[in-house]
Amino acid sequence: MSKDVIPRPLFGIYMIRDRASASYPATAPPQPERIYLAVPRFHQQRSLSCEMACLRMAAQYQTIARSEQELVRILPKDTAQPRFEDKKLIWADANRVFPGNIRGWQLYHGGMRQRPRRARRGLWGYGVYAPGIAEVATKIGLEAEVFDRVDQVYTALDKGHVPIVIVPGDGRSTSRKWHWYSPQGDLVPAINSEHAIAAVGYNERNVWVNDPLKKVSRYERIVFERAFALQSSGVAIGPPKKVIPVPDPPERKNPWPWTWPWHWPFRRE
Repeated sequence: MSKDVIPRPLFGIYMIRDRASASYPATAPPQPERIYLAVPRFHQQRSLSCEMACLRMAAQYQTIARSEQELVRILPKDTAQPRFEDKKLIWADANRVFPGNIRGWQLYHGGMRQRPRRARRGLWGYGVYAPGIAEVATKIGLEAEVFDRVDQVYTALDKGHVPIVIVPGDGRSTSRKWHWYSPQGDLVPAINSEHAIAAVGYNERNVWVNDPLKKVSRYERIVFERAFALQSSGVAIGPPKKVIPVPDPPERKNPWPWTWPWHWPFRRE
């Protein structure tokens, strides 16, 4: 019988002994390493308070408990409604303060023309960007570092800090970009459905988040990075600031106590 011919097996069973077993691994392939922070999740209590809800999560993780009501009270606000001047939309700077009504409707592109009554009733609001969130964080004793690059989200998580970022709502990575002008003449960029989320973990493929509206818990990493790039506004919330006590100056003593008071060297004439 030729060596190239496989003999007919008994009972229809072939015994193959020389096939390499490397293509049948005994264990599953290793999963990408994940960084994850156990940040508590809180639902926002007002229609437009997502930034303060995220700050509440980050503060709680960093051992400082604050209610959303306390944070909203500290948040700088400008309750004036948007208005048109010389065909330009004028409103407060969202980098510094929360513009409008935090319990109202979020302004969107074209909203002033489509819903003019909301401005007359004081119902328009928007959100606040990273510098405004950072100001509230520092007022309650936390470290806060504003950033504008997405890689800093991952750097912050590696250090145990909680990044709060501005993205479109509902887990989207695209949104209509537009702008208004502050009363000082600065251009204020904006997007429709502006929303804040807290990033709590990542690996090579995904980013995990705490959404104050509880609609999203995970992004594909490329989707998250596209969403962040629309505004490039984030703040990393770190642990409470360490206060280093300043020692009192040493007490000055009289080196010649036996001459007191006639030759007191520290005596002023």
